[in-house]
Amino acid sequence: MHRTAPSLLPPAPRRPLGRALAPRRHLGTDVVTHDHTILTFVVAARLLAPLLMFRYPLPGLLASIIADGDRGPLHRFTDLSLEHYQLYDKSLDSWYLAVAYMSTLRNWADPTAIAIGRFLFLHRLAGVLLFTITGAHVFLFVFPAAFEAYFALYEGFRTRWSPARLDRRWLVRLALVATALKLPQEFWLHIARRGTTAWLERNVFVEPSLRQVAWFALLAALAAIGIDLVRRVLRRLPPPDHPTRLGTDADRPRETMGASG
Repeated sequence: MHRTAPSLLPPAPRRPLGRALAPRRHLGTDVVTHDHTILTFVVAARLLAPLLMFRYPLPGLLASIIADGDRGPLHRFTDLSLEHYQLYDKSLDSWYLAVAYMSTLRNWADPTAIAIGRFLFLHRLAGVLLFTITGAHVFLFVFPAAFEAYFALYEGFRTRWSPARLDRRWLVRLALVATALKLPQEFWLHIARRGTTAWLERNVFVEPSLRQVAWFALLAALAAIGIDLVRRVLRRLPPPDHPTRLGTDADRPRETMGASG
């Protein structure tokens, strides 16, 4: 289907996502079946990918984040309207964050780390609830999804080091860093209202041009800076306690906690 603009709210006859399963007479059976098939695969991916976190926390989180980028495929390959996409998206976001929180109860030994994660998780849920009731995007900025970043940082540390090294002070720092990482993203999405998918379509996934080359150069430079910062941080960390582990420690005795117990 030809689209004249990269608008996220294409004109009729696109069907609201919330009523995607309701057939329309003027749409052919093949179109309806095609849309339903893509929607089924997308929703299944967003429901099932988080379950990996119970056994493989970091890969499961990464798979969930990738599945979360479903707005592009839904917009590009279906005739579904994305008018109510935010409610659909935040509902499934809450699902994968809930699974991540449940995995902390299963896999983490430090009660302080779990308590901080619980606070960040419930803090985000409060924001999603207020957004659902009022429709005000500012609540998604005031209540950022810092739990996601906190979970990623903690599990990233666990891949090479024992979390017993993290006392209360370091866990609080981890939570503050996670919040600082998420706030710019929440501002971009919900205050500036610059959706990542739409931005990429306008500035990156376009016909080759000088503007496109400039954006690629900027993104490459930012990636290089980020990689350099990560390398500098890693050099300041103590020697690893064990080889890289992406799975959980559920089949081994839990670490004896230090000062954070």
